Amino acid sequence: MPTTSIFNTQRHQLMVMEVMQSAFTEYNYSTEAYSTDFFSVKDAAFDYGEMSFDDLEVFTDKVRIACAIYLERQNQGLIK
Repeated sequence: MPTTSIFNTQRHQLMVMEVMQSAFTEYNYSTEAYSTDFFSVKDAAFDYGEMSFDDLEVFTDKVRIACAIYLERQNQGLIK
């Protein structure tokens, strides 16, 4: 789990918005779920796993957590 110092920073909020507005984030009508391939496209080294959920609020929370983990690893120099 990421440290709470990353959550709700301007950098974190901008990344969440970037993911949510990305062409790689979509609602799939056949599976009736929101999903994104944003992280695997942005940086193959960051394998967060499947990002999909049928509830938008839960999906957004998953994106927020993934963004915080990504930014934390970036701060530690583990991701460029």
